[in-house]
Amino acid sequence: MKKIIALLMSVICLVTCIGIPVSAFEDIPGNIGGNIGLEPDEPIIYGIVYEIETLDGVSILYKPSPTFSFSSPGTYTVTNDTPLSVDYEFVCWEHEETGKHYYAGDKLYIDGQEVLIAVWKPKTDGHIRTTRVLLTAIEALRRTIGAFFGFYKVIDDFKADLAAPKPVYEYSSLADLGTEIININNDDTYAENPRQYTLVIMSDKTFEAFYETIDVNFYGDQYQAITGTEYPAYFSMTADTMEYDGEQCQFITISLVDGVPTPATGTKLTITLPKGLLKYETGAVTSQNMPVYSANSDYSLNFLVTSYV
Repeated sequence: MKKIIALLMSVICLVTCIGIPVSAFEDIPGNIGGNIGLEPDEPIIYGIVYEIETLDGVSILYKPSPTFSFSSPGTYTVTNDTPLSVDYEFVCWEHEETGKHYYAGDKLYIDGQEVLIAVWKPKTDGHIRTTRVLLTAIEALRRTIGAFFGFYKVIDDFKADLAAPKPVYEYSSLADLGTEIININNDDTYAENPRQYTLVIMSDKTFEAFYETIDVNFYGDQYQAITGTEYPAYFSMTADTMEYDGEQCQFITISLVDGVPTPATGTKLTITLPKGLLKYETGAVTSQNMPVYSANSDYSLNFLVTSYV
């Protein structure tokens, strides 16, 4: 028993010592542009911050590093790394503002920083606490060592990104971009797949492809059970085109995620395109020879899931 306790104390000490550089990223403020000559509201760090102190009495032995970059807004992927607690099991991440749940591999568009908070449930592994502490500490050590060896590469990337010039984004309405978003769903497409919808992009521009998880609002009439409820959906666009009104157009596919109810006939969807989702290079460059992008400002579109009520 004494050997087990000695081993346990050694593992915990190693985790504590090595864990310092891993958690150091949390001390980097995300909106410090005003202190280094940038616009005060311009963040220099974009990405996802993972918060884990969500329950009293949760003993944390390991926390994942933020998912971030130092370049520009974009689509970020939720880490497949998870925090470790002695007595609690990690379930998923919850968005600090929307309450939406995210899992490893989920994607979201970020223009600044988003905070995801850990959701926990008590462990039911049947181990005595001494064994549980030892197993958790060993796993925390394994992950921390791996993160430690990647620490210096991240620091080098940080320096390089700060020194590198940044592209410029000019945000405009869809009308100013010469672009129109058209819903092409009808009775037939609804009957074929009531959980997927297609929006055609009428534009003479070629926009960069994206893959994004967004929130969709369902609105039904007085006969519908679903009214004004927000649900997640996958938003995706590829470089492929489809023919519409005699032209080859890019298009956006909207797919409801698992667990979201299928909209009934007569339900109206409200879709919001986040700022910067549709972007293209204007051909202009900055004085540092970086490209200038034109992109959409926030845009909302309402449509019925069928052409009849």
